[in-house]
Amino acid sequence: MSNSASDRAAATQQTAVPNQDHIGDYPITEKLTTSIVRLTPHLIAHRLWLLALVHILVFAFAYHGAFLLLLDFNIPGEWRHVFWGTISWVISVKLVVFGLTGQLHGWWRYVTFGDLVTLARSSVLSFAAICTLNLVANARIPEAALVLDSILTLLAVGALRSVWRLFREYIRPTVSPERYRNAVLVGTDDEAVFLAHQIQSYGRAPYRVRGLMGTGTETNNRRVGHLPVLGLLDELKNVAARYQVTDVLVTAGRLPGRQLRELMLASQDEGLQLKIVAPYEDRLQGNKLVPVRDINIADLLQREAAELDADAIRTLVTNRRVMVTGAGGSIGSEICRQLIAFGPQSLILFGRGENRIFTIQRELQRELTSETELHATIGDVCDEQRVRQLFEQHGPQVVFHAAAHKHVPLMEANVGEAVKNNVFGTKCIADIALEFDVDSFVMISTDKAVNPTSVMGCSKRVAELYVQALAAESTC
Repeated sequence: MSNSASDRAAATQQTAVPNQDHIGDYPITEKLTTSIVRLTPHLIAHRLWLLALVHILVFAFAYHGAFLLLLDFNIPGEWRHVFWGTISWVISVKLVVFGLTGQLHGWWRYVTFGDLVTLARSSVLSFAAICTLNLVANARIPEAALVLDSILTLLAVGALRSVWRLFREYIRPTVSPERYRNAVLVGTDDEAVFLAHQIQSYGRAPYRVRGLMGTGTETNNRRVGHLPVLGLLDELKNVAARYQVTDVLVTAGRLPGRQLRELMLASQDEGLQLKIVAPYEDRLQGNKLVPVRDINIADLLQREAAELDADAIRTLVTNRRVMVTGAGGSIGSEICRQLIAFGPQSLILFGRGENRIFTIQRELQRELTSETELHATIGDVCDEQRVRQLFEQHGPQVVFHAAAHKHVPLMEANVGEAVKNNVFGTKCIADIALEFDVDSFVMISTDKAVNPTSVMGCSKRVAELYVQALAAESTC
């Protein structure tokens, strides 16, 4: 064989037998997945036959039990003949009805009240079918026996389906308590009960919910659904000791920041883990996992949302030329996001940080739904010549002045910059706004200016006084 022929043979051999360990060319995971997919129908088929067999046994038990109850546990020969002559087709009718109504499918560990309602409907349908056949075929089955049979079928199948969930949710946590952490849920409403159901029904959840904690004036020693109300939040210490609680679960947004901070401190004092759970609407993601996370600063700072006067803002902003100073900062950029929804004629983004101005401009361009013109401008509020140039070029009618140094410790170490930017920068913008007959000038201040005790607070307070003095003598 020539060398070229040998090479072709080797190449053919290499192509025909791929490297079994090479994930790129012939993935092992792909082979496993393919095998599982091929095997799944067989597993489902065997499971279906197993469920059918279990139901046949239950149906036979119920039918036999009906005759025993009806005849005082002593079936005479005549009725024994009726029983054995009809049991096969009675079971067959039930099996067909239960199969058509989907009762031979599904997973028993997820059984719900809705499943039991469907089970009752299947029992009634099978009862009606058997009664009809009993009359047509003159099978002489006593009507009372059929009623008892239907009741026993419902009770037996319902109990059989519920026992697995009962084991998973109540018996296993009791038998193996080391696998679970005792937890209490804050809240006594439907959402808390639903969350507890989610946690209890998922076998791999690390928590066992012992009960609910009230947030107001709820009464102890009562139950919400299947869960007891163990006490109020200020009784956490006693509840934790009595029920050996290790974790406290709170739905995000349920408690105001002040109350959540108090709960966090109380949990720390008792050595408890305080966890935040996503709200109901964020848990509807099609999986069984309950997203639980540690508490963060946003949870502690939350407070009642301030409702904006949309009509007043629309009157002030819509179809007008608006300038925002410090537009790249945290406050200025959020003002821009809010304003853009009201459709100003133009929005002048003024700031000295080119990267941040560029970022907010790109963000607003992506979300822009109106014909608002965006003008990204770079400059310093202390630069009088640059500020005047922008006012001449764009002629803003409304100015939101958010440019300021805001970090308290930095301003303590840089007093001159705080005064220059916060005081003289405000003076420059306000004076030029007055010079160009701006209709409205809004200065964004800070709570640090109330009874100021820092350089930043003092500088903002001086700026407030100056703007207020101008406002007293101006139509702006």
